[in-house]
Amino acid sequence: MSETFEGLFVKFGGNTVEFDKSVKSINSALSMLKKEVTTLNKKLKFDPGNVDLLTKKLQNFQEQARVGAVKLEELRRKQKALGEDKIGTAEWQKLENEIQKTSADMEIVERSTKAVEKALKDLEPDSVASLDRALEDVAQELDIVNRKLKLDPGNIDLIERQASLMGKQIELSKNKVEKLGSELAELKANDAPEREIKLLERSLEEAEIEAMQLERALDDVEEEAKQAGKAGRSIKDSFLFGAAAGAGAKALDTVIDKTSELSREAITAIDSLKKFESTMGFAGFSPDKIEEAKKEVKKYADETVYEMDTISNTTAQLAANGVKDFTGLTQAAGNLNAVAGGNAETFKGVAMAL
Repeated sequence: MSETFEGLFVKFGGNTVEFDKSVKSINSALSMLKKEVTTLNKKLKFDPGNVDLLTKKLQNFQEQARVGAVKLEELRRKQKALGEDKIGTAEWQKLENEIQKTSADMEIVERSTKAVEKALKDLEPDSVASLDRALEDVAQELDIVNRKLKLDPGNIDLIERQASLMGKQIELSKNKVEKLGSELAELKANDAPEREIKLLERSLEEAEIEAMQLERALDDVEEEAKQAGKAGRSIKDSFLFGAAAGAGAKALDTVIDKTSELSREAITAIDSLKKFESTMGFAGFSPDKIEEAKKEVKKYADETVYEMDTISNTTAQLAANGVKDFTGLTQAAGNLNAVAGGNAETFKGVAMAL
């Protein structure tokens, strides 16, 4: 008895092609979709920021996910049709292997979809990635101005341009802090995994510190200019005369809450790593070994709920006392604490006992 298949319509770019729902026909559709991705990838190598190409790639992966789901449904239908007495037979196992392989392929498609979605999001004007690119552009221009100032330190136009660029950096940094803060709030509202939340918190901490450092640097430049009598008006006033006028004034006043909890935690983390380097150096470890250990300490802190200060101090003390696998022992203690239902506070007690 022959099977009757309902039509499966698959989109390829601007075209729609009809297939039947047999596994063989579905495989042909998936193969065509993968070839289309290969073509899109070749074009994206020369124009990675092309929104149209990325959108087509995203649509392709969405089609692959939809067609893959149809394939899984058909494979499971065939497997079920064999009957319970066929479970474990070569025919049943062949279908099972294909189901597992297709499921794995669909997981790859899902990850690829998320990657393209992120790439498109990063191209939005107010995205963190776009703000980072803008900060990099300003930093490069500022570097040129600074080098010119070394050759002509009394040039008021250069001094005011320097101030304007530094003010722009502060404005962009403020926008970055606000964007990361809103993304963090969204993650928490959606009950995202704790690791994702913690990684974004770290990014926010670093952005806050960067904004604070930029504002202090602008204050230092203004003070130096005043003492040298090089500027006819204050550098902050010079910034206000630039293209970023109103927004710049607000940025200078409200760019960051210097007493925020995240800022204090970030500064504490940086101090902890400095102390770690000092203790390790005093114990006779080479710079390469210290850097390797520091990366392990930071990675473990990023991946757990434990504070940087506790992890770095414990690791350094173990190293200074001659424990060979000092990073491994610290992490093992942290893992045991977690398995026992402990938290960051209980780990402090565990660390003191080591």
